[in-house]
Amino acid sequence: MLAPANTVRSNQISSHEDLFKTLDRHLNHPYLKPISEHTDTAFRRLENQFKTPFILDTGCGTGESTRYLADNKSDLVLGLDKSMIRLGKHERAAQENYLLERVDLIDFWRILHQKKCFPKAQYLLYPNPWPKKNHLKRRWHGHPVFPYLLDLGGYIELRTNWDVYAKEFAQAIEYCTGQKARLEEYQPEIPITLFERKYHLSGQALWKLHITLSSGCVSSNYPGFALPAFPESSH
Repeated sequence: MLAPANTVRSNQISSHEDLFKTLDRHLNHPYLKPISEHTDTAFRRLENQFKTPFILDTGCGTGESTRYLADNKSDLVLGLDKSMIRLGKHERAAQENYLLERVDLIDFWRILHQKKCFPKAQYLLYPNPWPKKNHLKRRWHGHPVFPYLLDLGGYIELRTNWDVYAKEFAQAIEYCTGQKARLEEYQPEIPITLFERKYHLSGQALWKLHITLSSGCVSSNYPGFALPAFPESSH
């Protein structure tokens, strides 16, 4: 039986006042962090898979959501997580249209962007909310990688149990692309992650954001962002 899930506790009750200033910095300056070797190796191993439509399940944990998506999609679903321990707990199903890989998402998104490998869909299911006010730059929408994530395009779906995170994410999408995402409170018919199950059983409000973006939707608005994402010699 699952233990009750704690609600998000934060000293921030509304969108961060530095959100747009932070986005401006990321949109107008290239992100030059070197690519990790294990992520580069994973990409090279998977590169042929990106010649056909694929779906990303980012931060997939034990891969429960990856298996669920694969069961309901005909395209390849790629579950990505930084923890080999979490991935190692996955119970493999019969479907052949999904893979799990250990990668640094920050690096993997940028490699996909540079190599012009555009996903059909991207799922971000209950990412770490980093709820303290001084954690803004650790949230995906406050991180330098966020414009790369959006510029890859495709259907993007975020789920979270913190309304502030969802609202900031929506504002960040609109700021970077000029397009509005749909944001709604929802009740899952079938929880597809451990966290979703815990939050739902604890009676917490859950939020879903979704939007479909074209590839290049950010770089067409911000020419400075289209500069090289990282040195070619780094991977």
